[in-house]
Amino acid sequence: MSLIQSNQIVLLPAAASTLAAADSGKIFMVDQSAACIHTLPTPAAGLCYKFILKTVGANVVQIKEAGAGTHVIGHTISGPVAAPVVTVGTGTNTVRFSTTCVAGDTINLASDGISWYVQATSGSNVANTSIIFV
Repeated sequence: MSLIQSNQIVLLPAAASTLAAADSGKIFMVDQSAACIHTLPTPAAGLCYKFILKTVGANVVQIKEAGAGTHVIGHTISGPVAAPVVTVGTGTNTVRFSTTCVAGDTINLASDGISWYVQATSGSNVANTSIIFV
């Protein structure tokens, strides 16, 4: 499968959405003014998505794999003032921006066709509860 990486910037609504394989390579700007879930497509080799928190709010925004699997694997690095913290997610189905995230926090996801691999960073001083796996 050959995928075109667009790097197109898309403003995600503060409402639930379902991403398609055709959205691979896009950069999604996240609005946290309402709690919502953005659902990924079924894992396929080469799919990749980037989410950047643009509008901070007091709500959790989740990025969830389709179905009930446990294929979200990876790590987050958080905390500029407190000692940096690395959080590892092994076999969950969701990664999320929590209420302690700050503008610019980023979640990158890539698939090998079986799992979703996450690399995420947060500037939150509340490192243990910024970008988390559930």
